[in-house]
Parts: sequence; C-alpha cells; structure tokens
Amino acid sequence: MPRHMPGLTALILLAATGALPALADKGDVTCHSAANHLVVQREMENGRSEYLVKKARPADGIPCKFVSQPGDIPIGGKGKRYVFIALKDDLLVMREGKGQGRAYKEYLNVFDLGNGAKETSLGEAYSVGDPGEQGIELAIPSNLKPTKDRCPKYASWFEPDPLGHSKKAVADEVKDLRIERKAVFSFASRKVVETPETECRYMGE
Repeated sequence: MPRHMPGLTALILLAATGALPALADKGDVTCHSAANHLVVQREMENGRSEYLVKKARPADGIPCKFVSQPGDIPIGGKGKRYVFIALKDDLLVMREGKGQGRAYKEYLNVFDLGNGAKETSLGEAYSVGDPGEQGIELAIPSNLKPTKDRCPKYASWFEPDPLGHSKKAVADEVKDLRIERKAVFSFASRKVVETPETECRYMGE
C-alpha cells in the first residue's frame, strides 16, 4: 500500500508545532510495501524517479524516507527512466523508457527482490495496465503487418487514392499503423503470456 511523505504545507504546519521530522527528503516520496520489502520512491528534479529497496515487513514500522541504510538496494537514478508498476511478494515490476523522439520505446522489467533485485527485461510494451490480483494486462508488438482486413477502421488508407496523391503519401499514412497484441504478465509464472487478440492502432492517436 503506498504511503506518502507530507507535502510542503503540512511540513510548515508541523514545524510550527515543533513536530518537524528530523530529515526531510528532496522531492515527493512514496512508499510501496509488500510482505517482506519496502520500496521507497523519490521524484527527482528532472521528473524521473529513483528507488530504494529495503528488506522490511510492514510491522517493522520503517519510516517512509529516502535514506539509504546498509543492505538497501538502489534502483534507477541518473540516466535511468523507471516507472513503478507493481510490488507483489518478492517481485518488483517496472516500466523502463529508452531512446528519444520517435525512437523512444518502453520495456517491461521485473526485479527479483529475493535474489538481490536481479533485473530481467521481458521485452517492449506499448501499454501497461493497472495490476490485478493475477497479473497485468499489456499491449505488446506483434509480427503482423497492417492490412485492410486487420485495420477496418482505416480501410480507406489502403484504397487507391481518388485525389491522385502519390503512392509514397499513402504509404506514409499506413506506416503509422501498427498491430498490437494483447498479453498478460502473470505474477505466478513471471512470464508474459500472449493472447490471440490483436488491435490495429494509429500511432498518431
């Protein structure tokens, strides 16, 4: 369950009553807890986040502060773009962004907190849904090419152009279509399970 550090207004009020915490963190801090781990997330000035993984149980009462202690495992920081998705038992699920502009892509990564936070990339993910009890719904790349039949919403893009536009102009429209495959990341198997369902999506949407 996420826990938050007090905002600026709350800290000012606490200071006035003499109850200001001994150490105030830079940036907003959020904590995510599971049975044996606490993940402390802190926003950095560039809008990204960095994380500290602490081995702890909720009953331990460890405060939600971004303060590194012996045994803590740092994740993210300079040069990394991780977004927290889920913490399930000893499994931490993150989305990682790489590249710039049109080359930007996002990947689904998992960290095994029972094995020193060993990181495994599960491949590119176009979209990542909210976590459920059993797993997380995804949209991932497929090896299918857009066609008139697969993209009925954009069927006219595959027709001869009555206005006489060049074939290149028509091809430029079609290349902004992609076929996404629906999939589920399973907490139990720790694998991405593909489904038969696909969707044609225009990348300009």
